[in-house]
Amino acid sequence: GLHHIFRFTEADNAIATGYFQRATRLDPNFASAFAALSFTSYQSAAMRWAPDRALAVAQAQAHAERSLDLDPLDPFANLAEGRLFLLLNRPEDGRPWLERSVQLSPSYAKGYYSRGFAAMLAGRTGDCLADMDHAIELSPLDPMLCAMQACKAVALLAAGRPDEAVAWAN
Repeated sequence: GLHHIFRFTEADNAIATGYFQRATRLDPNFASAFAALSFTSYQSAAMRWAPDRALAVAQAQAHAERSLDLDPLDPFANLAEGRLFLLLNRPEDGRPWLERSVQLSPSYAKGYYSRGFAAMLAGRTGDCLADMDHAIELSPLDPMLCAMQACKAVALLAAGRPDEAVAWAN
């Protein structure tokens, strides 16, 4: 599933969903598989691949909550719960879970990216830039690197640094 989840296409997201659904059937206590299902539902809602966006958001929430119920110390579970609030246009409400994801795993690049993305949406450009720099440093070949770079570009633009923003956007 992870092989497909980070390809960021509708078809690969559907394949990843199938793998994670199978994983949760085989082991209904596999917290990370539920977090991954939340991630695929998040992508379906965010990219508007789902015919019913509200249902995709509800599924992202249900899977994130199940993941957290199973293992509140799983960084991916906390990330899934925190990202949910991005879909709900309430990035600050997800902050505690995103903070916890990186506290639980200080080398979790996707946690720093997600926390930084939420900070950007909340207008906290300094926090966003620090998190993007840290995420990129931790995982310079990350499958989400282009998202990290784009987020940094937007934050630099918001911070009044257009020349740097253009360099990162490019």
